[in-house]
Amino acid sequence: MSIHEQKLAKKRLLGLDNSERLFRCHPGKAWKGVIKTIKGLGMVLVKPAPIELLPVGVPDFCGWKSVEVTPEMVGKTVAVFVGEEHKATRGDKMRRAQLVAKRVIVRAGGIHRVVRHDETVEEVRGWE
Repeated sequence: MSIHEQKLAKKRLLGLDNSERLFRCHPGKAWKGVIKTIKGLGMVLVKPAPIELLPVGVPDFCGWKSVEVTPEMVGKTVAVFVGEEHKATRGDKMRRAQLVAKRVIVRAGGIHRVVRHDETVEEVRGWE
């Protein structure tokens, strides 16, 4: 995204009303690891590992707009934002920031699920 595009995006995001939330979507690949500072050399990524970001082709910004369903909308298909927090086991707890994000998503009319990888597919499918 060019500097000009970044300025336009910032202006757009600042102009959103309270019913809208947009987030920057980053497609492609990146690297993760431990950053170490080495005197005279700078920062070095130790134990680097590639990670997949969002698929190529996703929009620059994704999110939701809360919309009140009216009688004219009955029978139409409406997309609903879904957020999933993945945890390794039932004992893993959500951090404070994750709880705040869940509250924001649900208040806006979206669906938030906590998926624990020791559960069956049927258990996850049943959650709303």
